[in-house]
Amino acid sequence: MVYEVLGPGASMLDTQHFPTPMSRFMSEYFVDGIGPAFNTTMARHGRLTIFKIVSINGYLYNQFGIIGANAGSSEPPSMDNPVVAERVERGKQAFINKSWKADLERWDNIDKPDSIERNVKLASVDIDALNHDELVEYLQECRDNCAVMIRRHHTFSFLAKPTASLFYDHAMEWTRLELQQLLLLLDGASPISTGFSPEIENVVLAIKDDESARAILNSNPPAATQVDILRELSGAVGEAMDRFILMDGHRLANSFDLQGQCLYELPETIIDRLNDAVANGFVDRTKEAEEDVEFVRTLVPAEHIAKFNELLADARQIARIKDERGLYCDICAGGIMRKAILGAGRRLADEGVISNPLKSSTR
Repeated sequence: MVYEVLGPGASMLDTQHFPTPMSRFMSEYFVDGIGPAFNTTMARHGRLTIFKIVSINGYLYNQFGIIGANAGSSEPPSMDNPVVAERVERGKQAFINKSWKADLERWDNIDKPDSIERNVKLASVDIDALNHDELVEYLQECRDNCAVMIRRHHTFSFLAKPTASLFYDHAMEWTRLELQQLLLLLDGASPISTGFSPEIENVVLAIKDDESARAILNSNPPAATQVDILRELSGAVGEAMDRFILMDGHRLANSFDLQGQCLYELPETIIDRLNDAVANGFVDRTKEAEEDVEFVRTLVPAEHIAKFNELLADARQIARIKDERGLYCDICAGGIMRKAILGAGRRLADEGVISNPLKSSTR
């Protein structure tokens, strides 16, 4: 087994996303999709960073370099290099004009709604009702969707980091507080990061208003049976559960690769989340963060209060894109792809082509 390095400079093994070797399927999409999307975003915002990524025997390695600098060199790039000078100027304008706001607007109004529509459409397909040719076509659609979603995810990479860093740098200077103390000020800015979504909120609200649904949730049959019964209820609960399964349920829940299970495959987790949310509500740290902000604001010199408020508002506004871009894009697309492959496996087993395939509900 041979490990070929990326070239001069330090290469880092990505154990955060893939602590074990990647499947060949996901390796292809990550390598082909992440680098170009990431580097296009860096160029658009005037960042000097350039990113390389490679899969070596299933392990994901990445390397960060600097435009205009030799790989592995500690020498900074020269402003005499016209490419470097242009990037630096573009970076200045990106901060002055807050170019991230255009990206956030594009995400909210174009890419996020489109991602939801694409993924829900594919998740809604009854795989077992497809004939052979339709199944082949569906698998290709899911495959193409994975590629689109991975590229889209990384089109929005690192947008939140510069804005948050700018706030933290100034706030530390003005207040003399440590970074760890200031991190709390962004609590609650990204609700989806705590497991909250409009879909699960709608389920919980519907259950609270439905005595029979609450009785089902408090009953003792297997969790999978409880999920099925809730989905079969007429009215708001059944409708909300169906939407929840189509959206949240098809997200990969315990891996970024296809061997990870989707949430719909973990009914115990679904029932536990619903029970907790019905009983206790959803985690919302916004109020605590506002109290912390009020205290920190007392430490900011009066002449910097307006700028402090502006930078904090910017950091909180963009924070959610860091997790939304994954949860609405490739984490969902990967779950749909997993379901499609398992469905194809069942078909092949039924036809006697393979034996003992992985079994999973596709409802």
